[in-house]
Amino acid sequence: LPSIVLEPRYNADSDHSNPDLSRNVYPITRPEDFFDLLQDRLHTVVENLLFQGDHRFTIILNALNRREYKKINRKEDVDLIYAGINKQRELLQSWGGIKPVLEESWTMLSETMLDSKRAIVGAGLYNKFQAGEYGLKDIAISSLKSYFKISPQNGDEAILNSWLCEKTILDAYFDLENDLYVSIPLIGFGDIDGIAHIVFKKKWEDQVRNKQNLWAVLRNFTMEYDGKFLDWAVVGDNMEKTSSIKEFLDLVQKDDFYEKKNKNPLLKELDLLSYYRRHDAYYRLRFKLSDGVPGKIYQLYIVHSIVSILVDSYAHNVSAHSLTTLAWWFRQRAKRFREPDVDWEQVFDLLERDELNSATIEQLREILAMYNPNSHKDSVGEEGSHLRKEDGDKMISYPGHLSREIYPMFQFLMEKGAYWSGITRNMNVGGMVSSLYNILWHDFMQNPLYIGTIAKTEDIQHVRLRIVVYEPTTISMSAPSDPEQPVRKRIVHDGILAEVDLLRPQAEGVGEEDNSDEPRSVFVREGENLKSLKKPLKNIRIFLPGGVVGKHALFTMLENEIRNVKHYNRRELESLREQGLTLSIGVQPCSLPASGQQELYRLSIWIDAPSRLLTDDTAEHVVLKKWKSLEGELFDSGIAPKLGGTYQDKVCAAMLFNNSFSSVQNGFDSIHRPTDRDTERDRLYYPWALPACSLADEQGARVEQHEDFEFIRDKGRLPPLMQDDKITENPNRNAVLRNLIKGFPKEGFLKKIFHVWKGQNLLNAAEVSNLEDENPARFRIVHLPLETTDFEEQFVALRRKCGVIRIINDGKFSSNDVDIDSGEKDMSELRLFRDACIHWLAIWIGKPVCVLKFLKDSNSHRMFVLDNSTNGQPKFYDFSANDFLLPDKKAFLASYDQIATESPIENILEVAHKGDAYGLPEADVMWYRRHGVYKKYFLEEIKGENEEKKQLLKDLRALEFFETLLTRICIFDNRIYHRIRSEKDRGRDDFFRHRLKLVVKNEATDDDRINPEWLKSWEQERTDFIPTCHFLVIHLSFIERILQKKHKKEGDVGLFIQKEIVSAMPNGKVPDNFMLVITTGRGRNDWWKYLEKDPYKDYARFTIFRPVESLITAVERSVSIHDDVELKFRLVKILFGS
Repeated sequence: LPSIVLEPRYNADSDHSNPDLSRNVYPITRPEDFFDLLQDRLHTVVENLLFQGDHRFTIILNALNRREYKKINRKEDVDLIYAGINKQRELLQSWGGIKPVLEESWTMLSETMLDSKRAIVGAGLYNKFQAGEYGLKDIAISSLKSYFKISPQNGDEAILNSWLCEKTILDAYFDLENDLYVSIPLIGFGDIDGIAHIVFKKKWEDQVRNKQNLWAVLRNFTMEYDGKFLDWAVVGDNMEKTSSIKEFLDLVQKDDFYEKKNKNPLLKELDLLSYYRRHDAYYRLRFKLSDGVPGKIYQLYIVHSIVSILVDSYAHNVSAHSLTTLAWWFRQRAKRFREPDVDWEQVFDLLERDELNSATIEQLREILAMYNPNSHKDSVGEEGSHLRKEDGDKMISYPGHLSREIYPMFQFLMEKGAYWSGITRNMNVGGMVSSLYNILWHDFMQNPLYIGTIAKTEDIQHVRLRIVVYEPTTISMSAPSDPEQPVRKRIVHDGILAEVDLLRPQAEGVGEEDNSDEPRSVFVREGENLKSLKKPLKNIRIFLPGGVVGKHALFTMLENEIRNVKHYNRRELESLREQGLTLSIGVQPCSLPASGQQELYRLSIWIDAPSRLLTDDTAEHVVLKKWKSLEGELFDSGIAPKLGGTYQDKVCAAMLFNNSFSSVQNGFDSIHRPTDRDTERDRLYYPWALPACSLADEQGARVEQHEDFEFIRDKGRLPPLMQDDKITENPNRNAVLRNLIKGFPKEGFLKKIFHVWKGQNLLNAAEVSNLEDENPARFRIVHLPLETTDFEEQFVALRRKCGVIRIINDGKFSSNDVDIDSGEKDMSELRLFRDACIHWLAIWIGKPVCVLKFLKDSNSHRMFVLDNSTNGQPKFYDFSANDFLLPDKKAFLASYDQIATESPIENILEVAHKGDAYGLPEADVMWYRRHGVYKKYFLEEIKGENEEKKQLLKDLRALEFFETLLTRICIFDNRIYHRIRSEKDRGRDDFFRHRLKLVVKNEATDDDRINPEWLKSWEQERTDFIPTCHFLVIHLSFIERILQKKHKKEGDVGLFIQKEIVSAMPNGKVPDNFMLVITTGRGRNDWWKYLEKDPYKDYARFTIFRPVESLITAVERSVSIHDDVELKFRLVKILFGS
């Protein structure tokens, strides 16, 4: 026990030819209580085994000092204390009475430190034990008379005083002429920790001389001593420290245990090796139970720290900087505008451009003047007309409405709420795969009110986003590297993606990348290199764990970097105010160690303005300061969280790599946390966000490569963070660190580097040794063959822990036969993925034959067919309008066309652009917009690829469109219902249900006394749409309402599934293509525990969680533009995760 047991750290590579290794003696909490309890237990052993219940004896216990840390050598003398004095005194007094005259002697003994070399009895005896020169035969009985016959003559006053105290105490209870004593070693976990002197009456001499009796006493002493240490692991501060007993138990399994541990023949005579091996399961269970306590306490500290650190991010970035600025600006704006936000001169200017209205313009002016004489004048007052541009003049005085700016800000704050819920929940099942283009252009940079005010304190309101895409690297994090040598990264793409400029609004927010339905803010501009960056960034698809949670973990790191501008000096800030701040993001494909599959992206973030990294030779380099902060704990010695952007980056980087915030300290070696579950990858990538820097000359003219000084890839070169006591910092470490970075530039760019996972298509579980290491949530489909070991356990883990829905278990999808160096690799993977998609859809749709036909202007336009009616491979067909006209194709598809016409409401869709479909019944038509996903993705012409690849990509989009439209979704959530209600109120309820296959219902949680039919819609759908739906999305509060009213239970989600869902399914069995999606906007995860109960464990196969905010966003964006395809597509992507 690193805090409470003697044990050296065993190193398999150490030289064990000499077993007398040094030992670390750790302090323990409340040592007096520990030894008092040990004294009591040892006393009981002797009483029962030697003296048949006679308790008239005593044990003088000399043990290693446990009040403070000390390193000792097994060959040298050690300091011993009188241990368990209080209990020894109490036991003596229980049969010999209280002796007030002994008070001074007891006190003196309790304060005495013995030297094992000079102690009378201990002299030589302890060393003989340690040196392996003392066996059972050498344990002898001695008389008190001989011990007290001659006083110590070695001149040691402490020894003399202790001898006198012993004599005084024992004389009060024993016959010094006739009574005896025996000294035996105190052994714990294979080490000798002291001496127990048993003082007893003369009549028990024969019992003690019996070696079998002594053998039993020694064995029982060892068991009691071991057990007391295991008990003490959960006492006081020890609960925060972890045990190293597991290392000892591992050593026990080695054949050379005695050589490595202690050569003392006594250990062999006691047969301790066999004892520990026989009872290995007991000790490991005790270890697990005791070790789990400090682990749980440590984890509570971590969770508390994470919440504090990330809430501080909001308080600092969002509230203290952005919201305070915006609150002031909009207050001034509210005072400045006396009339509604309408620029009448602009209105008339627009009207005058229309010749058809020219005759009525003057009449309109007269009428307007009659009713409101001031309405067509400048609505801006005189207040604030002398504002500096840096004080928000353009924003305050902007004459138009600001809804295009305010909406993204509200959206951002709503998603931040989901992000904080994810932090407190710490259970972010699954995630979302999105292109870096969508993440940065459509989400991050389209929020000008926030991006433009993060650095307002420094008067910076112009922010550019620069993207640098590097050539893939073949060097993994495990490759040894010299920190003094820069890592060279060749640039493939480099340029400005976008700009937010609150100082210079455009005339109108339009551009090549804008959709007419979603006009862009006038404060956002396309970057000069947006067009050339668009395609490569669309091809960079990253996995965001927890969806919106992972997205805002990434955004938090970007926001922090913008805020880092505060560290620049006055001259540098003046330049940034004038020219604007450029936030740079570097992206480099890379691989896990020994992989070569490029499953990761290495992201680097920095402000594109050089700064001083080392002020003078005596100062500490900024990179080293960052590293020291990152590599340690998240809290200080007083358990207070360490706040600031550095720690926020560390937490968020851990989340992005490990799918969990609480994994942030994985890989950190500390006595306060259990490390047995840490993987080699944890130790390699910890602390997740790595500091780096580069030379200042990479700025300006575009260079061909960047050279980053990274700290530090090869952490094996570093001395341990802590000394052997695991408490004191290693003084040599700082010198080594300084030496490692002596070649780092004194001026340049400060960067932070972290890793995100690549979103990929297909994972074949049969081809990986450890499924969890691949982060399966980032794959669209996982192939888990039925013959997989622990198939059911793996399946449930994929669903519950990873949130993977698309799991197939048949077919062959191996890429092992493909030459990974050939140009066939990409094509082969696309073919495999297409075949996997067809297999998946056959499972998901669940019908022998499924047909979906599209009409355009009431004519056959396209038809999808999934045919799984034979025992062979399922077939997918995509028939075009021309196929309906060609005789040979027409005959082939006739039977499928017949299936469509037999149930037109389910199988036939009229597709039209809303502005072009005059006369078509609104309730029967699937609307799309010209700039939406239907035209820009599903029907987009694929360019720049060979014919085979074009066809493969076209097939994959057709399969995705097929899945989108045929996935049946039922949602019970008030917020989503209210967003979509206007569409349904226009008579489109049947269209949504039958053609779009989407049912959205109100939770209707009114009190049943007011609304006795509040459950009517639920009861109707559970027997109508739900048994055939693929996704049942239901808000947690609605589940709890039903449980309370119908089943008189609180929160038992398992019971709800059993009584309300399983019972409604055909034959009472949930089909393989059904998923229950529970949503909540709170950070709750207590409902998961109900699915761990035996009756409900199977329900984990089809139950997942999704944040409701993501679903709301998907609905809002689609409904606001009246695009049915977009609505269904976004919902399906959120529910599947990709």
